[in-house]
Amino acid sequence: MIKSMLLEGVRMFSIGRDYTRNEIHAKVGGSKQSYLPTRNGAVVAACLTQALNPRAPRVILCGRGAIIEPTGELLAQQLDAIPVFLKRDVNRWEYQGHFKAAASYTSGPAFDRHVAGSGRPSAEVSRVVEMRDV
Repeated sequence: MIKSMLLEGVRMFSIGRDYTRNEIHAKVGGSKQSYLPTRNGAVVAACLTQALNPRAPRVILCGRGAIIEPTGELLAQQLDAIPVFLKRDVNRWEYQGHFKAAASYTSGPAFDRHVAGSGRPSAEVSRVVEMRDV
């Protein structure tokens, strides 16, 4: 079942093509504003800026906040792959492929290594999620 869902997801989007948040929402649901939109208790996409996630799509730096932190934890625990998009311009999100969480850190050497050089203070990052393409 998961494999068929993944294949369907791959057909939804074309790598390198730009989509609007409305188009992404129409295909996967979830919030049109959140960078990790959710639906039915699952993260359904990642819409990232390279200013906040310079190593995206392979590394996602989750910020702080009452909604952001639990959503980052949800992504880290989720077994299903999600489509990942990088912002290229106003309402232009380039599809990078389907990725799934491979590892997650909230502290320690791997956390520090990923945050270092990102331009973000470690106090503003609640979790680092390493992603792998599928």
